[in-house]
Amino acid sequence: VRDHAEDRWNIVLLDFLDLCPQLIRFLIGLNSPKHLKIEQASVTPKDEESTLIPGKQERSQSSGLLVPISDRTIDVTKTIQKLKRRDCCLYLLDFKRDLEISMDEGTLRLKAQFDDEEPLDLQIQFDCDTEYLLCDS
Repeated sequence: VRDHAEDRWNIVLLDFLDLCPQLIRFLIGLNSPKHLKIEQASVTPKDEESTLIPGKQERSQSSGLLVPISDRTIDVTKTIQKLKRRDCCLYLLDFKRDLEISMDEGTLRLKAQFDDEEPLDLQIQFDCDTEYLLCDS
C-alpha cells in the first residue's frame, strides 16, 4: 500500500489489518492537507555510547540541550525524503531496508515539521520489528 500511495485509488482490502494496525492511520493521513517537511534525518547504531566523539555535540531543537554525536552517525535525510508519500506522510516499515542501512538496531533522529506547526525533534529507537508512522491524523 505504501509503495502505491501516490496512485489515485479508492478501494483497499483490509485482510491483513491485524498484521499492520497503523495502516488505517496511514490511509487517513494520506488525505491530510498539511505538508510534511523533513529537515534532517540521521541514524546511529545502538552501541553509539562506545563511539561518541569527545567534545562533538549538537543542540537539540526540542530541549535545547547539547547532544553527543557519534562517529558512526549516518545521514539519511535524502532517503527519508524519498519515503514521504503525498508530501504528508512518512511510514517506515523496515528501518534497515527502507533507510538502506546495514544496522539492525539503533536510533533515528528526525527533525521535521508540518506546515506552520511547531518543529518536531524526534529520537526513535528501532530494531528489526519496529514500524513508525508520522502523519497528521
